[in-house]
Amino acid sequence: MPDEAGIEETRESRIAQTVAAGSIAEGVVGAAAATVAVVALTGVWPRLLLSVATIGAGASLMLQGGAIAGRFSALINEASASRITASEVGGGMTAEFIGGVAGIVLGILSLLNIYPLVLLPAAVIVLGGTLILGSSITARMNMLLVERVESRRFAREVARQAIAAAAGVQVLIGLGAVTLGVLGLTGVSPVLLSLIAVLAVGISDVLSGTSIAGRLVSTFRR
Repeated sequence: MPDEAGIEETRESRIAQTVAAGSIAEGVVGAAAATVAVVALTGVWPRLLLSVATIGAGASLMLQGGAIAGRFSALINEASASRITASEVGGGMTAEFIGGVAGIVLGILSLLNIYPLVLLPAAVIVLGGTLILGSSITARMNMLLVERVESRRFAREVARQAIAAAAGVQVLIGLGAVTLGVLGLTGVSPVLLSLIAVLAVGISDVLSGTSIAGRLVSTFRR
């Protein structure tokens, strides 16, 4: 029979691989949204592609909420030890999920040509606000997960600094998106500003999804 250490190592490996898969999916969808926004910025069907990119950014945030749920299940012991509370995690998941759904709905409505110059900047504000609200809990969950699967002190410290930096960038991007959305609602180049904001949100999703996934994959290749 396998010893306890071997069983625990196998379980940790499965946890990390599951979380990495969800994070990679988040990064891929975010990259797709950013790519569509770049194409639109070149002048190719800007309003139509902005709606599509908004839907993609919303879907990426929904996946980010799912990744938080996966990290929560992986870190339930830490949660019960009061290092992070279930209510905090639930709030993070709820913010990501509701913000993602709202972005998708607003993007679909704008595709149907229902007040697109109002709904698209509004969607940008929602997406930016979601990034701000979700940044703290995402960073804490990532830090706990790295501590759990990474045994080397130096590697843990490097990962913690990278995660903290990513969280700070996510907050700045969220604030920028909200600002651009508000300006768009006032009538200042709503399509252009919304495209820039969605591009930034997509990049943030890529950074959030791939940073932790890369760390975990490299850990379990050793």
